[in-house]
Amino acid sequence: MKRGLLVVLGVLLAAACFGLVACGNVDANIVGDAVTVSNLKKEVGQAFDTLSNVEGLAVDSDRGVVSFSVANEVSEIDLSALKITSGTLLINNEAPSVLTLDVGENTFSVSAVGGTISVGYNLKITRKTATPSGDQGGDPVVTPTHTHTYSDVWSKDADYHWHAATCEHATEVKDKAAHEWNVGEITTPATEESEGVKTFTCTVCGATKTEAVPQLVHIHTYSDVWSKDANYHWHAATCVHTDEVKDKATHEWDLGEITTPAEEESDGVKMFTCTVCGATKTEVIPQTASAGLAFTLLSNDTYSVGRGTCTDTGVVIPSMHLGKRVTEIAADGFHNSSNLVSIKIPANVTSINQTSFVGCPQLSTIYYQGTLAEWVSFSTIPYLMCYGAPSKVLYINGVKMEGDIVLPSGVRDTASCIFYGCNDLTSVTLPTSLRSIGSSAFYHCANLRSIYYQGTLVGWCGIARGNIFEQGVDRSLFINGTKLEGDIVIPSGVTELRDGVFRGCAALTSITIPNSVTRLGQYVFAECQATINWGNNPSITSIGYCAFRWYEGTSLTIPASVTSIGVEAFENCVGLTSIALPAGVTSIGNAAFRGCTSLATVVVSDSVTTIGEDAFSSCPIETATIPSSVSDYIPKDVLKKVTITSGVAISAFAFKDCTALSEGNVHAALQTVGMEAFRGCTALKTLNLPSSVLMGQDAFTGCLIENVTMHFTSIFAIPQGALKTVVITDGHTIP
Repeated sequence: MKRGLLVVLGVLLAAACFGLVACGNVDANIVGDAVTVSNLKKEVGQAFDTLSNVEGLAVDSDRGVVSFSVANEVSEIDLSALKITSGTLLINNEAPSVLTLDVGENTFSVSAVGGTISVGYNLKITRKTATPSGDQGGDPVVTPTHTHTYSDVWSKDADYHWHAATCEHATEVKDKAAHEWNVGEITTPATEESEGVKTFTCTVCGATKTEAVPQLVHIHTYSDVWSKDANYHWHAATCVHTDEVKDKATHEWDLGEITTPAEEESDGVKMFTCTVCGATKTEVIPQTASAGLAFTLLSNDTYSVGRGTCTDTGVVIPSMHLGKRVTEIAADGFHNSSNLVSIKIPANVTSINQTSFVGCPQLSTIYYQGTLAEWVSFSTIPYLMCYGAPSKVLYINGVKMEGDIVLPSGVRDTASCIFYGCNDLTSVTLPTSLRSIGSSAFYHCANLRSIYYQGTLVGWCGIARGNIFEQGVDRSLFINGTKLEGDIVIPSGVTELRDGVFRGCAALTSITIPNSVTRLGQYVFAECQATINWGNNPSITSIGYCAFRWYEGTSLTIPASVTSIGVEAFENCVGLTSIALPAGVTSIGNAAFRGCTSLATVVVSDSVTTIGEDAFSSCPIETATIPSSVSDYIPKDVLKKVTITSGVAISAFAFKDCTALSEGNVHAALQTVGMEAFRGCTALKTLNLPSSVLMGQDAFTGCLIENVTMHFTSIFAIPQGALKTVVITDGHTIP
């Protein structure tokens, strides 16, 4: 019996250690004392490999236990309580599978059932020859096996579940296994104030466990409506955290609007609006004008104003005084106000006298309370803008004139000097309604780079204007979006080029003028360098006042249709080297060619009957072809050759002391050479006097003439000391 139990234990250990599944039956014949671990291994093959560390196997049949040691730890197992699970031998009711022992006459059967394990072994046992207790030859005593009973209700703890024994072996269990938890269910949702609970349930036994759900992180919510105070705007929180805000920033104020104009008797109000949140703030416009101003009642029942005893550096002129409008700044009103820095002018003021601001060298800031349209039409504004500091800051109705400005549609005429010295301007846009631009409107605007005219070239030709360009400033003109440059052709049908139309247009290289143009305005090509191309049958009859003044080209053709040259028409055309007036010209205005410092050759038609003072003043003319009536107007400093083409007389002293004059020619109809007409012309070598001419006293005294062609009657008027060649035109011979 003892050896049989040992075999049983060996088999059980093998089954337990390897978890044999559906292994069937194994028979082993164990004889006598040969039962050892080694023999057991032989009987059941590899199933006993893991018993190599099991030592001291012993069976106590009286007590019904097996003792053994593993790794030097002694254990003792009640055979009736042996369990196996998943191939592992366990002790003390720790496994769900139950061992059943059946003892027969010749067999000792052990089976184990649990989970997927089903193992059965039939072991034959050969009795020893000896019988216990001196009973010789008797049958061995066999103890009946016990079958455990178990509850149908699951027992459980935190990690396992099992069916507990309901028999006297209370420590026995079966079906013991780890819980199989489901995915869990939130039984208490987490909030922003506390954790939640998630409950998991074992899908086998119904056991539960819980897990904490982390407390929610709070996400603030905010209103879409701006909150605001005097300095800031923000979006306020709509959640419980009412002290939270987002998008907080300082207000972005617009330029403001005068909602209540200031009067002498009451303050005005200017309202500013935040462009982000719509918040508003107001600014008081002082009601009181500068103290000490002097007022004079005018015949039209309005007042003029002057400085009086006021010592303010920033003067505020009221719009009303004693209930009547202030409309004028008096003559000498602020004359010699050396400390005057700024002045505020109400829209009621429509007249500024010429001497109102003379001697105000520090006046640099102008506040005008009217509109931009009123300002640009303010005819006497030059008497303000052209005095004071050279650079000015201009505010119109509270808006600083800087950057890009657009003149209002409907403006027809601008005054002169409207933006004089406004260096903060970068571009100006002009409306199609415009008909004239005052002189120096954009003068001393150092940063004004672009002028945009919204109309066409035809429209531009109809605008009379002062110079919109400025020496030393790179400024461009754009007409209907196109830069005016290169070669342009004036459309046929245009009849007039108004004052200053192309003045200063340095980007133009040529301008073609159609036959339809009959009039040129003043300064029309002034400060321009473009080649002027006329039509094949021009209609121009007059070159007007200063039409080509400061023209920068080197040559000009004057149309044959021209009959008059205006005052200063070509003054200071420093690039011109020659000029030929057509045969139809009858008059030349004062200073018409004055200052043409490169003009060396002049041809004046015989038709000229009138010539103004200084017509050719400061012109270095070397060759002149002129009627005798013009001789007094030709500078003599460098004159080398003169040809008189018409006229009956050369006036007295006409060419006196022309020391550079080397050749003189006169037409056949000349009758008189005035007194000392050529006296002192020491370089005069060649003289042609084809007709009989009455010689004035000393007409050629001091001349070293070498070659002369003349009438016989004139021979004695010619100095003969240097003569080399004499040609007598009337057939006489020299005695």
